[in-house]
Amino acid sequence: MPTKRIFQYFTVVFFLAFTSTASAAPKDRAASEKIDEAINVHYLVTAFDKAEALLTGTINACGDQCSPSVIARAWMYVGIIRGSGHQDLAGAKEAFGAALSADPSIKLDTSLATPQVSAAFDAQRKAIGGSAPPPTGPAPKQQPSGGADTGELPGDMSCSPDLSEIESRRAIPVACDADDPADLVELKYKEFGGELWVGVKMRQKGDHWVGEIPCKATSFQGTLRWYVRAKDDSGDTIDSYGSRRKPVEVEIVGETDEDPPHLPDQDPPQRCADASDCPEEMLGTPACPGTSKPGEERGDKPWGASCDEDAECESELYCIDGSCESAPNCDSSADCSSGACVDGVCSMDDGGESREIKQHWIGAHFGFDLVFLPQANDVCHSSNADFGCYNVDNVLITDVDETGLANGSGGTIKSSGFAQAATMRAMLSYDFALTPNIQLGALGGFAFGGAPGNFNPIHVEGRASYWFGAVGGKGIRGFVMGGGGLGQVDGAYTVAVIKSVPPTAPAGTPGEGAEYVAYRQLGVAFATAGAGLMYAITPSHGPVVTVQGKYMLPAAGMVLQPSVGYRVGF
Repeated sequence: MPTKRIFQYFTVVFFLAFTSTASAAPKDRAASEKIDEAINVHYLVTAFDKAEALLTGTINACGDQCSPSVIARAWMYVGIIRGSGHQDLAGAKEAFGAALSADPSIKLDTSLATPQVSAAFDAQRKAIGGSAPPPTGPAPKQQPSGGADTGELPGDMSCSPDLSEIESRRAIPVACDADDPADLVELKYKEFGGELWVGVKMRQKGDHWVGEIPCKATSFQGTLRWYVRAKDDSGDTIDSYGSRRKPVEVEIVGETDEDPPHLPDQDPPQRCADASDCPEEMLGTPACPGTSKPGEERGDKPWGASCDEDAECESELYCIDGSCESAPNCDSSADCSSGACVDGVCSMDDGGESREIKQHWIGAHFGFDLVFLPQANDVCHSSNADFGCYNVDNVLITDVDETGLANGSGGTIKSSGFAQAATMRAMLSYDFALTPNIQLGALGGFAFGGAPGNFNPIHVEGRASYWFGAVGGKGIRGFVMGGGGLGQVDGAYTVAVIKSVPPTAPAGTPGEGAEYVAYRQLGVAFATAGAGLMYAITPSHGPVVTVQGKYMLPAAGMVLQPSVGYRVGF
């Protein structure tokens, strides 16, 4: 009957419409929840990479099962992250184009958009004009040309290596040239199977900006993606080599005929070891490059995230100045806070000690004075102001005069040289590190071993020192120093005094003789310069040896003071 057929027809139509709506609605709700999480959880705490990865992953998961408005909303927030977060206006425009193509009525979230990002969105809306067909899934992926054909890559920078495939477990040194002066150049890479882009701050070395993609990123065979962007001092992108949407793509393979990647005029880095081929006790040592020590747990914070210690950061990232960073590039150990430059990269392995530069250093030291005594005659004469002579009872001799020594000796130092005995001193020190290489400090203490009854034991000294390398690493550190202070120095020499024979004495009568200790007193002020070595058992403590030369005033003379001590930094 017609009425029954009409009822059956509308029942089928209603059922199809209901099932279609029911199947699409859950995708929209789930996608909307992910979009909210990306913005409210990750973006607002500046985890830009994680927020963008969640949004693009949501778009891919939607496929054709999400409504155009949801797809457009996701792409709109991708544009905000790129523009307001990363200051990448070119990437933001691409995302806004995809959003407006999906739903021309999509509105920008102006509460999160900067004026520049809002202008980019308006420009894309005018450019599209609603004529583009609205896709329901992600915008078609543009395939970059790979490392060989850089002409199709966005940007005017030139970078190497220019390779289409690279052997696995190879670090990839990257060198770039920028036409315009840049304040910051950043290398971004995504390993095969990875979800997040990892950043490396590049370092200017000669005419190039250099950085390195670590071995960890080439552990698995597949496509590695990377790009470089240069920024000015305001953080705006001024040039690039590739982009997040169109990166360089390099195939990581097990074997290749291509030469290993390397910086211009340098040998390629050593290939990293396969952890399965290394004995457990060798993991994390130079014998197995690129491996980690067993049980070394690392966190999940990506590059650029705030941190307090290395363990919070992802593998091969380190907590440097409060954020997760790659190990810096270097030319010499002096460039590294760890004190060690290995194959152009700062070695950050210091046995788990913090690489934070220790600013405060305290120490205990023991030194002894080597006093230079000139050749001299009649040092025990009462008229000789440079020396004081003492008998075995430590009594100052004052009765030796020229009259009594007319045919005798008043004590002779036969040749110039160091004193037979001299003062020693015990000191405490404090130094403050102004920079990794420059310290200012002071020493205070007491001296002993000076002339009996006429010796000032107080020692005070101010100094500045320059350390070769940095104060943050282990091993031997050399330094030079200079300064001045107050501290008396006495040098002793045993001399013989022979008095003249009185005229009334019988012929052949020997003169009366005695041995005295002649002290030469120098100072009390001094200027000093010297050098030394410290062996840092850990980055925060170790023994130190110093050799100083002192010029004493107003009682002038030269003194050499070796000392040994121990320093602790905090």
